[in-house]
Amino acid sequence: MRTYRILIFDYGHINASDVIEAEDDAAAITAARAILKANDLEIWEGERFVARLKPGDRPRRPSAPE
Repeated sequence: MRTYRILIFDYGHINASDVIEAEDDAAAITAARAILKANDLEIWEGERFVARLKPGDRPRRPSAPE
């Protein structure tokens, strides 16, 4: 299991955070979607950005470095 941090934004600022355990990035995104309401979320594994979720949007993953 991996440890992921979910940051919950309100008006562009971090309003709250949560820590979850998930098997991989896809499972972390699924778990974060369960708490997604009216605010944007970011999912991080340590210092690695995983995805940003917005209400009504699909998760956005960072592009691979070139």
